Amino acid sequence: MRRGFTLIEISVVISIIALVLYGSMTTLVVSVQQAQYNSTVATMDAIEKALLNYSVAFGRIPCPSSLTTTITSPNYGVEAANPGSCTGGSPAANSTGSGVAEGGVPVRALRLPDSFMYDAWGHCFRYAVNTTYTPTSALTPTSTSDITINDASGVSGSRSTAAIYAIISHGANGHGGYSSGGVIFNAGSTNADELTNCNCDHTGAPNGSYVPTYVQRAPMITTVGSPHTGFDDIVTYKEAWQMTTPNEATNSFLVNGYSRSITIDHTKVGTVNNTDQTNFPLLFAGTYNYLRTTGNGGNVINASGYDITFTSDAAGKTLLPFERESYNASTGAVVFWINVPTVSHTTNTVIYLNYGNSSTSTDQSSKAATWNANYKGVWHLGETSGNPADSTSYGLALAKTGAITQGAAGVFGNAYSFSGSSTSHYMSVADPGDHHLSFGGGQLLN
Repeated sequence: MRRGFTLIEISVVISIIALVLYGSMTTLVVSVQQAQYNSTVATMDAIEKALLNYSVAFGRIPCPSSLTTTITSPNYGVEAANPGSCTGGSPAANSTGSGVAEGGVPVRALRLPDSFMYDAWGHCFRYAVNTTYTPTSALTPTSTSDITINDASGVSGSRSTAAIYAIISHGANGHGGYSSGGVIFNAGSTNADELTNCNCDHTGAPNGSYVPTYVQRAPMITTVGSPHTGFDDIVTYKEAWQMTTPNEATNSFLVNGYSRSITIDHTKVGTVNNTDQTNFPLLFAGTYNYLRTTGNGGNVINASGYDITFTSDAAGKTLLPFERESYNASTGAVVFWINVPTVSHTTNTVIYLNYGNSSTSTDQSSKAATWNANYKGVWHLGETSGNPADSTSYGLALAKTGAITQGAAGVFGNAYSFSGSSTSHYMSVADPGDHHLSFGGGQLLN
């Protein structure tokens, strides 16, 4: 006699099959979402490479396109008009504030297909850019209004306070992303970080004022349960110093080396007449272990200190004129004079010390450029022999008379020591004949 299955047995089998199918479906969902995530990241990488190449070719980065322009419009994916503001023309960026413009990826300017406007979930990327980098030859602007990038901690600027652009995908739930028809997508997200990235509320409506702040944190690849509370955005960004290609390495004094900032306290500037100082020769002197050569336990490559340079930017590209008065490779004792174009009396001025770049093997210093024409003569008295040399372009050498000891210890570096108080020990300079010394010659007494 053949026995059939009871209802209980059938229900158990069906339950087992359902569980297997559910597990398979869950695995399939995860695999699909992982593939979409990987595809989106790859697209964002390609956009960043295009931005880098664009910056090399044109000396700037492009304005955003408009997110509200439909795919059938001739302005779809076209860079906003009026670089420098990215507004006031057609097309125009969608949001501006604090010197930053936000819109879509300008695929036409970057010579990318229209498909690069979108992430793998079919929503437009947001692209925000510091507008001071968008005019011609603006990769080293005089002032910046940088983009802030936070991490999961919520601390403002915890990832960056100096991003010059950011690219944002609104992830699997797509909340805040725009469609090809120029319409913002509402997934009902209540996640605070997602609402920061879309600069919108839980209904998808844009906030009243644009704030150039974004959150970069690990996304949730799977959207299990409600998509309203999970974070699945993908954010990438670059700071100015990262916009350097291998071909540009020789233009940077920082590549493969080290950098330290030097901050000039504004409260010590212009205390007499409360004004900024221009073409100011700043003294940088002291003994620093890291400025020893590598053979002496430091980080400097060149025995003459040629790889010690000073720049106005953290990327190490804009060299400041400087004079190397002395450098000791064994101890790291240095005396430099740096011409700082403007030293503010209201805000701190920051310049950068660069060292350890093996590609900087020639002398980058310039005495004449450090001391402008208003300096009629500059004698450091640091020589250990010979006549004192003039650091200015006038090149007036002093002549020694009497008992003068060179190479004595000074307040910083070497100094001269005059014997006693006799007026027979002095140094003099002859009348150069071009009348730039109004006294027509003179003496430097002990």
